[in-house]
Amino acid sequence: MGKLKNSYILKEFGINFIFSFLIISFLFSIEGFFRIVELLLTKVFSPFIIIKFFIFSFLSILSYIIPITFLCSTTSLFTRLSVDREIIILSSSGINPIIILKKLIVFSIISSLILIYFNLTLVPIAKYKKRKIIQEVKFENLIALIKEKNSVEIIPGTTVYVEKIENKKILKNIFISIYKNGQLNILKAKEGEIKYNKEYGLIFSLKDGFFFEISGNQYFQKLKFYSYDFILSLPADYKSPIKFKLPEATIFQIKKMKIGVEEKIEINKRFIFAFTPIIFLLFGSGIGMKLKQKNKSLHLGIGAFTSLTFFEILICGEILSRKTNCVEFMWLPIFLFGIMGWILWKK
Repeated sequence: MGKLKNSYILKEFGINFIFSFLIISFLFSIEGFFRIVELLLTKVFSPFIIIKFFIFSFLSILSYIIPITFLCSTTSLFTRLSVDREIIILSSSGINPIIILKKLIVFSIISSLILIYFNLTLVPIAKYKKRKIIQEVKFENLIALIKEKNSVEIIPGTTVYVEKIENKKILKNIFISIYKNGQLNILKAKEGEIKYNKEYGLIFSLKDGFFFEISGNQYFQKLKFYSYDFILSLPADYKSPIKFKLPEATIFQIKKMKIGVEEKIEINKRFIFAFTPIIFLLFGSGIGMKLKQKNKSLHLGIGAFTSLTFFEILICGEILSRKTNCVEFMWLPIFLFGIMGWILWKK
């Protein structure tokens, strides 16, 4: 009877878990999808880059997806057991409802242990890699910044305007202004092309135009040309490596820093998200036994509302931690939801 009960509960929970995981993953991945569209619009069609970006985006939000999945799937499972009176049947068979949670608690503990490793090492790396890909893509695709009838400041002091672009590479009526040391240099051309070279920078192959400079109130025409290659050199620090932000630092990198309140808050936050599946399992099952509808959309809605409340309390805990220099306030949502889950089960 016990083995049958366990396999039955685990099967039901597994189905709800997979369903909730897919829906929540999709909702949390919407921002990543928009980023992918942005990469495609900047003419980055490399499948390898897109796949890498998607993987890093997904890993960076995994610490949020797993706890909410536990909440929604547990709520859905126990609502169905309650509405179909299976809780009563199990109780009448001498099976305490709390025993139903036994295998699920083991599963949530294993998930929490995995999340500890993820949150301390893999998730911050994924966040950093994701931001790095965006920066590198934008750098490698400076040409994609050039738009029709749009002034673009590629580097400080240098503005490029193109009236029309034909066949994605032929530029019409080009205007380039370079302002440096109080002097304005201007290039105008009827036609041209643009290329990117890692060593030299942006190379404009211009035709039928002229170059002049304005210094103060004086105007000097310097050069009229039929064909001219203008090289826009990029500053040496233009592609300076991006620096780690605190949420992007692994636990090993944080240990090398001077540990202050912010570092302590970040570490505690990662542990809190790791232990949240256990708390949400208890809270979700308690809520589920009080509901009378098996609508999965309702369960997802409750999960979303509960998660938002949890995150808001966590933010309040962060504020109190900064003001009092006591990071124990970070655990306020874990404590409150744990108490509420216990009260729901007690009733």
